[in-house]
Amino acid sequence: MRLRACPFLLFVVLLLMAQPFIALPSEGQYYSPSISIYALSPSDVDIQTPTTTNRTVTFSTTVHVYDPNNYHLDVNLGLYDGPEWPTEVVPCYMSFNTTGDRSVTITVDVPAGITQGRDVQIRLTATMSYSGTTKQAYSDPGYIYLLQHYALELAWHPIQKDQYKNTFELTVKNLGTGPDNYFFRIQNSYETDREHIEVNFGHDNYVTSLIQPNQTATVEMQAYYTGSSYPKEFVLQVRLNSMGAQDHGMSPSTWDAFVQVSFVAPDRTQQNYMFAGVISAAVIMMVVVMATLAFGSGKRKEGKET
Repeated sequence: MRLRACPFLLFVVLLLMAQPFIALPSEGQYYSPSISIYALSPSDVDIQTPTTTNRTVTFSTTVHVYDPNNYHLDVNLGLYDGPEWPTEVVPCYMSFNTTGDRSVTITVDVPAGITQGRDVQIRLTATMSYSGTTKQAYSDPGYIYLLQHYALELAWHPIQKDQYKNTFELTVKNLGTGPDNYFFRIQNSYETDREHIEVNFGHDNYVTSLIQPNQTATVEMQAYYTGSSYPKEFVLQVRLNSMGAQDHGMSPSTWDAFVQVSFVAPDRTQQNYMFAGVISAAVIMMVVVMATLAFGSGKRKEGKET
């Protein structure tokens, strides 16, 4: 038994002695190269329309390559589904022989004459090749926001005034580059007679409507006075609001008109004169009737005595 075990023990001893000379894979050989792209800076750019001049927008980012085995890596750069405008990626090619970072600049030429608002996505793509293998990476998108221009114009003129109601026509014109929703509000208070003023637009307390570019819309406004203190005059601060400008954080988003209203009661002095005249006429008639009756009674008495 001991003699047969000797060859096996000899093999084990030789294996242990040879272990330092066996080539084991290094830690880096377990991993393959990879590529990634940092987020674009800035992440978004706002441009107000209509664009009157050409504008160049610049984004910057960094390409990171992990190369644990020091391969030769070829990287081609471009834009993924880029805009129809002129663009440039610098550099459009780079090579790596080890792990590292490289800066990239993207320029986009935004032309003049754009009137409509929209969002344009800018996204960098990188294609890495090595030893017959290809890998791709994409950046998070950056955006060019073409912001719709919102602007309204407000004018007014009186239509009719009477003692209890004033009627006006409000005119709204869309000076912006796209459709807009607008509405009116009364801003000021009326001090002691506030509860006696009622204002409505188109037979409602609130009106909102859609208006297209270069179009004009008219709204009828009525102001009523229900109090009893006459004469009365007010200046109404009528505010026109652009919902498009408010929703997009643009300024100005409101426009004001200061409309003067006045209310006059019926002529009570004339009514008093008329009332006094009626009373006077009635008194005179009563005097005449009484005189007539008295005169007739006197004639009858004289006839009897004769």
